[in-house]
Amino acid sequence: MLAPLATYLVLSGCSFYPSDPSPWHADETFTPLERRIIVESHDYLERNIGVGGESHRTIVFDLSHPADGVTPDVPWTVIRRTSPADRAANPDSLYDISRGRLELNVTADDDMFGEIVAHEWGHMMRLTHHDDPGVMSPDPPIGTWTAADASSCRADGVCYARP
Repeated sequence: MLAPLATYLVLSGCSFYPSDPSPWHADETFTPLERRIIVESHDYLERNIGVGGESHRTIVFDLSHPADGVTPDVPWTVIRRTSPADRAANPDSLYDISRGRLELNVTADDDMFGEIVAHEWGHMMRLTHHDDPGVMSPDPPIGTWTAADASSCRADGVCYARP
């Protein structure tokens, strides 16, 4: 019953994505494992939020990270912070919805890589923190979409996810 409603709302513009479902552009320095986790986390959240069809966004690993560590200001990007000074000064991964930019400060070597990536994707999809276990729990997030995530998402007016 909710799936047709969610599809209608998404296709009629009631979604967190712009009407142009242009692809995300990601830093090509991500390893194959990191790429797989980034894509799977993104798609997993889209499914749980209720996005699909024409609103689905792909991820293209086509950004070359320059030697100076300054990535061009291209909209809808996923980058890795490579500068040791930047990583030390900004230990957390960041998201900037206004610029459509996700900056990851983790690697696949970190135990929580998948959970952190899913959590940051959630922010890019306009999800907020809640206090119960779930993807959007601030500390620590878990990699599984929970009833608390769905409830919070609906309360924020972001999605029409199943409970």
